[in-house]
Amino acid sequence: MSLVYATASTVQAPGRRTVMADLYPEEVRRRAISSITAYSNGARLVAPAAAGFALATGYWQVWFILDAVVCVVAALLSSRAIKLLNISQKENLGKEGETGWSPTLNTRSVRAFLVAFAAVCVFGFNIQVIAPLAARDLLNGAEEYAGLIVSSHTLGSLLGAVLVARADRHLRGCYAGGSVLLGLGLIAFVIPSNAMETMILVCSLIAGVGRGLTLTASSTMASTWGESTVFRERLIALTSIIFTASNLVSAGIISMSLALGSSTLTLWVCGAGSVAAGLCAMMMRSKWDSENRSEPSGP
Repeated sequence: MSLVYATASTVQAPGRRTVMADLYPEEVRRRAISSITAYSNGARLVAPAAAGFALATGYWQVWFILDAVVCVVAALLSSRAIKLLNISQKENLGKEGETGWSPTLNTRSVRAFLVAFAAVCVFGFNIQVIAPLAARDLLNGAEEYAGLIVSSHTLGSLLGAVLVARADRHLRGCYAGGSVLLGLGLIAFVIPSNAMETMILVCSLIAGVGRGLTLTASSTMASTWGESTVFRERLIALTSIIFTASNLVSAGIISMSLALGSSTLTLWVCGAGSVAAGLCAMMMRSKWDSENRSEPSGP
């Protein structure tokens, strides 16, 4: 059942994000998608805590029943929205024709975006592993701090997501800057301090802000890039595959770094990889902005 659930979650994501992008006119699309993505990422971070509370009450069946009911209602509403959207698109296409332009997956800025996204997924989105390592090795076995580290990281992610929603016209900067901030926050874990517990929680918060900036900005960029729905669907599908598959690569890298050294080496590797992802994203320069305005641009 876990395999079925994971497959369904991954398959529906590209279509969901594409439909959301198509529902909004171009002039408000970026801000709308930024806000929706921020709320979605926030809910994804808060939901495990809510589920844990519900399961702790002893009535764990209720949680799964409510979840199933919500999914069925969402499917019905989505089906209705897609039908209305298809009718609207056919009418507009008949009146104006398809004049929009979009880059391809082989465009240089798209390649830079995907490489940076893959790197930050592999090196930066692994707080569930970093937290127990930091608690065990940097806080002298104080495992109870692992939950606090994750909570601090979650709070930072929410703040980062909100910042992106407020700065929807600077998505490229949020994407690159967030990756660098995430990496620096992870590296700062290993800085010696007299108040090590506080230092690590602050660093976890900073890294969380970087994660929120990067994840929300990348989702919004992929959902609003260019005018072609087909291109957006392919780009969103590819980012979904990268996001899911990155866990396999990340696990191998963390295991290897632990075998060669300690959690300090692991934090350095993950931090440096995230910073490198941000620097790679900066290679996009202004190309993403021009391409998102539907202006032809060379590869």
